[in-house]
Amino acid sequence: MLALAPNLHPGFFRSILAEHLPEGGDFPEFGGVKGQNHRDILPTGETAQFILAGDDLEKRLEVQRLFGTDHWFHKKGILHLEAVPTGEPTMSGRINLDPEVLEMLTLGSVSKPRFSTDFPAEYIQTGMDWDDLVLSTSTLRQIREIEAWVRHQATFFETWGMGKRVKPGYRVLFHGPPGTGKTLTATLLGKSTCRDVFKIDLSMVVSKYIGETEKNLARLFDKAQNKDWILFFDEADALFGKRTGIRDARQVRQPRGELPLAAHRNVPGLDNFGFQFQKQHR
Repeated sequence: MLALAPNLHPGFFRSILAEHLPEGGDFPEFGGVKGQNHRDILPTGETAQFILAGDDLEKRLEVQRLFGTDHWFHKKGILHLEAVPTGEPTMSGRINLDPEVLEMLTLGSVSKPRFSTDFPAEYIQTGMDWDDLVLSTSTLRQIREIEAWVRHQATFFETWGMGKRVKPGYRVLFHGPPGTGKTLTATLLGKSTCRDVFKIDLSMVVSKYIGETEKNLARLFDKAQNKDWILFFDEADALFGKRTGIRDARQVRQPRGELPLAAHRNVPGLDNFGFQFQKQHR
């Protein structure tokens, strides 16, 4: 509620401070920081401690645990404390509520993310059905196996208890020239299993600079975590392309066939990685 308050009542915390400081002044025990655009106080971890625990040290420590990495707030990506400069109290960080959680709490639904440099993915869907897809019998059988996995993986991981033995998610490689149904297959898998499908343009993800590709992929996977999405990586050749023309120490050649480590990351709640190739690499 503390993180939600400025979004519903911009002057909420100022009114609280006015009760303690009717003539104005500084009240460091209350915490809080100023935003760049927001003109009132934004709550910090110290604000939560003051309101929920007062001067009770034991309760203040309990409040601090709410923002720990072991708490489900953090694990589910609901809220976290903004990082603070070295040497400053951890609890002086601003409380950040996940934008999608905020949208759900205020509007009752979450809109699909827009294409941007931080999320270079386009929501795709189709009005076609499986009968419109022309595949060989053996290929279609494999696609149906993927469909069964996506549809029933909760039973496999939770009911059967295989989550301790098998890594989450499913990675699929689609290969073939343009027009063979790779994108349509991904959208049909999403349609038949009630999953949103996003097509990622890897040309906006891959960077010639060391570590930048992994960072871009990590941001993408952070966004997709716990969403039950299908991510379809278009033009995946970009991940396997050979780097040339190195000009400085920040650049690096990436050998053909070397997939960035971030692409192997296990993302909870992410159903599928579909890698599409236009050419075959030997």
